[in-house]
Amino acid sequence: LAIMLIAGPADAAPTQWIFHFHPDTAPVRAERFKAAADAFVQRIDPNLRVQPFRHERDLLRALRDKPPAFVILGPRHIRRYRTRLGLLPLLVPVRHGRTAFKKRLLAREGVDTRTLKGLSVAATSLRTGAEFTAQLGHLKLEREDLSVMSVSKDADALLALALHRVELALVRPESVERMRQLHQSAARGLVLVDTTPPMPHPVLCATRRADPALVKRVAAAFRDVAESASGRRLMRILVFDRWITPEDQTGERRQR
Repeated sequence: LAIMLIAGPADAAPTQWIFHFHPDTAPVRAERFKAAADAFVQRIDPNLRVQPFRHERDLLRALRDKPPAFVILGPRHIRRYRTRLGLLPLLVPVRHGRTAFKKRLLAREGVDTRTLKGLSVAATSLRTGAEFTAQLGHLKLEREDLSVMSVSKDADALLALALHRVELALVRPESVERMRQLHQSAARGLVLVDTTPPMPHPVLCATRRADPALVKRVAAAFRDVAESASGRRLMRILVFDRWITPEDQTGERRQR
């Protein structure tokens, strides 16, 4: 019996990780997302697990300690880690027929937004100059023009705005609707200042560590995500409708 107990874990198949890092679309409750994601992917393979990350420093540490078989990352991070992980894009999520979204730059009622220079803004992804330029560069602003408060989720940005800690918040439209449902006072008196250019949704990618047979099963399961209760629950949490291939995405663009 002792020999069997010792040998059992050694013979067990290793965990196959799916890392998720995309602050712009990350669910507010990471633990709820992980539970739903694990329930879905373990129907594909019992050794699959999903690990969400709020901060890139934690992602980097995990990439070193337990390299994943799959990742769900935004295009910018795919470019950053493509060579290191040997990334192969598989699927892109769709919401309301689109594979990209626009953020809203909001101000409190009464804030003078005729010039934005010198104001403070709370956001999940304005940490670098490149992120700032991609989202607010069209306003002829540089990162030094605004005082940036970096937060881990949109709800924190909206609360900072409501509590007068900042004058502006950069968030997704659905985050405002969710805030209205949970804290009506925090979502009251918001003024739309501008919207960002389209920002692509994150992409499901296989890494070079993924077994080709498992890659096919994972891609098929995500494409058919709406066919299972666990898949539908996961998509409600992610606020996505379905997943399509990059080739399908190109075809839809041509049709539009």
